[in-house]
Amino acid sequence: MDRLSVNIIVFGMLLHFIGPMAGSSALADIDLQVVFSPPTLDEISAVRSDWQSRPTEADNFTHERYAEAEGFTISRASFYFEGLKQYCLVRFPRHYTESGSFPVLVLHHGGEQGLYYLDALDFDETYPTSCIADSSFVLMPTYRGEAFAGSNVLGNRFSQGEISLWDRDCDDAMAMLTAFLTVTPEADPYRLVSLGRSRGATVAYHMAVRDHRLKRSVVLFGASDFLHEDIQLDCNLEINQGIEATNTLSRKVMAHMVNPWLEGEKSLAEVRQLLAGWSIANTLHGNLKMQLHHGQIDTNIPIDHSYLVDTKMQTLGAGPPNYELFTYPLAGHSTDNMDGYEIRVEDYLCSLPVGGLTPAPLPQTTTILTAWPNPFTDRIQLEIQNPRTEKTSPRSTRVVVYDLRGRQVRELSAGSGEEQIFVWDGLNSNGLEVPAGVYLMVQKNPGLMTGVGVTGVGSSVSKRVLKLR
Repeated sequence: MDRLSVNIIVFGMLLHFIGPMAGSSALADIDLQVVFSPPTLDEISAVRSDWQSRPTEADNFTHERYAEAEGFTISRASFYFEGLKQYCLVRFPRHYTESGSFPVLVLHHGGEQGLYYLDALDFDETYPTSCIADSSFVLMPTYRGEAFAGSNVLGNRFSQGEISLWDRDCDDAMAMLTAFLTVTPEADPYRLVSLGRSRGATVAYHMAVRDHRLKRSVVLFGASDFLHEDIQLDCNLEINQGIEATNTLSRKVMAHMVNPWLEGEKSLAEVRQLLAGWSIANTLHGNLKMQLHHGQIDTNIPIDHSYLVDTKMQTLGAGPPNYELFTYPLAGHSTDNMDGYEIRVEDYLCSLPVGGLTPAPLPQTTTILTAWPNPFTDRIQLEIQNPRTEKTSPRSTRVVVYDLRGRQVRELSAGSGEEQIFVWDGLNSNGLEVPAGVYLMVQKNPGLMTGVGVTGVGSSVSKRVLKLR
């Protein structure tokens, strides 16, 4: 037998033995359950302790450049936090005065491209009224490692530091707010709220949990659970079958947890603490004041993330008006098709009492006007509860519908008594359907001349409603 034949036989024998070994190795999937199993109480406690140990103080808040845009005074501001120079945008209230006292809205941007100045100008342009635009400071942070895109209006800058998602974004936002309040006596520290969408919604979750100064937070389709079984499945398919995970959240977990763990750059304990910290659903408490909005066909951040928060918040005893989830059957990962979300957000954020004090219970001498459902499509029912001490008559129990230009649309009437029911079918006084929009329902009382924003109307109470179509 020649040497070539011997080599072939030996090679074939090696393949005979190596083949099954290689096959069995390929079938030995990497078990990701050790990464994705629910966090223990000790792990959650470690997350909370870590948060509490982080600094929140920032220095040298400075308005570097002012501009006028879209009817607002805006500025590019900077501050130093953990030795890093960071940037943010400040939108001044339209009715700003140096002697005034104004709420502050922290606006968390979506995406990963940094801050674009126009986003701070038009986020509330479709809101029914201009209560935020007229009366609130808006603070929009550029998180570490991101661009401040101010174009030629405010100039372009980069915040220092390495990009660090969610909880470190929250660190930056909390420090920014602290620094702003330190140098802005016109900002009311008892009327602080936040609003975030997509990536910014997850930051808004974190800030709601960690920053006890916030009175209310609005979360527009935010992620709350990075241990979700769909994320685990995506990561498992990529690691063990080579099918690349394409979902945004799964990509984040692969990049920041799974791959660093497999490559030995992070320990299992480090990865699990990071996952537990990202998953804000683990650290909710019943005193949170949040309003959630989520589209039911969102494929980027599935609505399961909001359902999980809702289940936990209700278990903790939370509910309206402080906490509520609104879902939208035709909406995806945007506010498109979120019919009526603007009026809900605006009412929630604009109804903080001056000085942050909890409103006292309404005395028996107060008239109450409620409306349901609001927003509405076909008809809306209004109920007036008059004080028991007030003598009423049919003449004094009328509701007038006005549009936002102060034009009378319809007058409704009901019988006298302590409780009166009114129904508006969305038609004007000529029997024609009025267009979708915001309308004021005003109880007229000839004996009282206390205007509520509609010129020439003497009234005791009013209600703003939204007609969808």
